[in-house]
Amino acid sequence: EQELTYLNDISAPLLAERDILNDEILAHRALLTPARGLIPELVREIFTHSVNYIPPGEVQENIYLYRFAKPSVNEAPLVLGRICRCWRQIALSTQSLWSTISI
Repeated sequence: EQELTYLNDISAPLLAERDILNDEILAHRALLTPARGLIPELVREIFTHSVNYIPPGEVQENIYLYRFAKPSVNEAPLVLGRICRCWRQIALSTQSLWSTISI
């Protein structure tokens, strides 16, 4: 009897912490759900419009562009592809994101 009481006393805080963590996981998943529900064609269109072509020399000459510009043509597909597996597949399969690469 004492052993059961002792085990219950030990497990109660752990179970409460588990419940809190599960609630946090569900809350974070809820934040991601709208983005995951977008159809690939719409995501592809958003990706295409998010790219801001900046000629390579212009970025170095203008500190504002360097610090605050949208991802460059070179960076955008790579940055977008890091969000999740689905976005990576969409970014890799969107030819317009890869049509211009500065070296």
